[in-house]
Amino acid sequence: MDDYRHVEASGVAVRVDGRYGVEAMDWLAGSRLHIVDVLVTRSLTYIPLFALGFSEWALVIYAVLVSVQATMIHANIRFLFGPLCYFFVTPQFHHWHHSDESEGIDKNFAVHLPIWDFLFGSFFLPGNRWPRSYGVQGEKLPEGFVRQLAAPFRRRARFEELGTNSGSSSEPRPHSVESSE
Repeated sequence: MDDYRHVEASGVAVRVDGRYGVEAMDWLAGSRLHIVDVLVTRSLTYIPLFALGFSEWALVIYAVLVSVQATMIHANIRFLFGPLCYFFVTPQFHHWHHSDESEGIDKNFAVHLPIWDFLFGSFFLPGNRWPRSYGVQGEKLPEGFVRQLAAPFRRRARFEELGTNSGSSSEPRPHSVESSE
C-alpha cells in the first residue's frame, strides 16, 4: 500500500512508528521501526502477495528494492531530482514528511509515488528548501529501548486522560500534544 494516509491521519501510525522520533534524518532513520509497525505493515504487504501466488524470488526482489528505496529517501542526499520528484518519492519530498515544522505536518504521506499526495492535497515540496528540524512537535522519545517500546501506548493513555475518544476524528494529533514528561 503506497498511501497510508488514513492510518496516519488517525494518529495510529505516528504512535507506533519510531521514525517520527528522530531529530536528525539519515539513512538509518528508515530502519528505526517499532515492532508493532513491523508486524502490521509487513503482514499487510507480504501475506497478500504470498496468497496471490507470487514466487519467493519475486518477494525477495520486492523486499530488496523497497529496502534500498527506504534507505535512499531517508538519507541526507541533498541532490535535487528535478522533474522526477513529481513521479517518484525523493529524499527532499520524504524529509518534509518527517519535519516538525508546521508547514510540513500532515504532508507527503506517499512512500513510493507522490501521485497519492497530489490526489489527496497533501503534496508539499517548497522549491529547493529542506526541513530545518525533524520529529514530532512538542514530544521527545524517552531514553532507553524499553521506554521507547512502551512510549506509543503511554501516549494513547495520555490522550485518554485528556478526555478524547481514542480513534475519533477529534483525537488530538501527536504532532500538537504538549509533552507532560
